[in-house]
Amino acid sequence: MSDEQWQWHTQSGQWLTLRPIAPGDRARYAAYVEGLSYGTRYFRYGHGNLRLTDAELDLVCRIDPAEGRRYVVVTAENSEDVIVATGGYFRHAEGGFCDMTIVVADAWQGTHIAHRLMTTLIQCAAADRLKCMVAHVLATNRKMLRFTQRHGFGLLPGQRQEAIKALCLRLDGGVCECHTSCVTPPR
Repeated sequence: MSDEQWQWHTQSGQWLTLRPIAPGDRARYAAYVEGLSYGTRYFRYGHGNLRLTDAELDLVCRIDPAEGRRYVVVTAENSEDVIVATGGYFRHAEGGFCDMTIVVADAWQGTHIAHRLMTTLIQCAAADRLKCMVAHVLATNRKMLRFTQRHGFGLLPGQRQEAIKALCLRLDGGVCECHTSCVTPPR
């Protein structure tokens, strides 16, 4: 699945391509993060003043398939690909668990891009034989909490009062019984 890409057009007729991130996306990814609103960066990264270092950009754009997957959704602007959304999952060192992330650029929120990304992530994680997918969501990010729950994620026990909620999706359709390492937010 990692070499595939999916294309579709929006209701306004603009073409979008969902594909794996590539080392050549480094500058595009930096521009994408820079273009996110303070609030969107805060909900995804925990602070709104994010500036990625060169080393961080390299890690993002050169993900080892054994560690996880990262996808981008791009559109063409002035004959150049522009990233409008990203999503990925990253394996836990132990067990068949992964952490999931999705971020959609502010101007593209509400266009169902996140649903396509989530569907892709779930299918790929299941194909990679992972058991559970975990989302760590700030308690104040109500849109993301509703979004993950619409896709079958359930709040893990003991998470009701937490500032960062851990939600889990069992990829084989069972009930998620994640262990403590799943509820520790990623660094």
